[in-house]
Amino acid sequence: MRMSAAAFRKLTGFMFILTPVWLFANSRVLGVVSGFPDVQFAGPAELFRRVHDSGTTGIIAWYIYIIPGVLYIASTVMLHKVLEPERIRWFGVATAMGVVAWAVQFFGLVRWIFVYPYLADQWYATNDPRTRETLTIVFNLINNYAGYALGQTIGIHLTALWILLVGIAIKKSPLFKPWMGYVAILTAIGEFIGNLGPLGSVIPGIDMKSLFNVSGLFWYISYAWMAYLGIVMWRARADVYDDLVPDDLL
Repeated sequence: MRMSAAAFRKLTGFMFILTPVWLFANSRVLGVVSGFPDVQFAGPAELFRRVHDSGTTGIIAWYIYIIPGVLYIASTVMLHKVLEPERIRWFGVATAMGVVAWAVQFFGLVRWIFVYPYLADQWYATNDPRTRETLTIVFNLINNYAGYALGQTIGIHLTALWILLVGIAIKKSPLFKPWMGYVAILTAIGEFIGNLGPLGSVIPGIDMKSLFNVSGLFWYISYAWMAYLGIVMWRARADVYDDLVPDDLL
């Protein structure tokens, strides 16, 4: 049975509401279970303590966090289909960036599932200073590469770029109000600035925590923006694109 355009738009709207709500709720759970995101700035010893104490619960909480990432990718692709009647020639590039963004962020996410619990167990299995020094080096290497370089610098920058391009695309859309496009553009710019924080891991003069707070603020704004887009798609009239579709395609 073929789904109508209006029904597909409602489904996309539902996905745009579910995804940010799940991301927000899951991140709050991670804050309680493992102290994320502040624990990132506490040093290896404190991070290993929180990871070790959270045990299986922490691993499961991070594993579940993969699901809204998958939903984000699906939502990105579905929005591309919703906006097809507008024939935005470059929007395929935006969609590809949105998909790659979350695919890359998974590399940063899975370190909390498969790497940090293992390192934490090794940390608490010994009191040897040399062994712990080696574990600290391994931690910094994994954290800088999988976390700061891939997950955040590349993944989140690409997500911000997707938000920026979506904002540009929907400014003149019959489906959305122009202000929703401008909110997206400003949110993306704020995210670009805040996401310079990871450079603080290699450039001492950069205030990493302050920039991460800026990034977090705009990340949450993007959740609200995405959910509102979902509400608009859910409530849009069935014939919203009829005037854009040639008669021979109706």
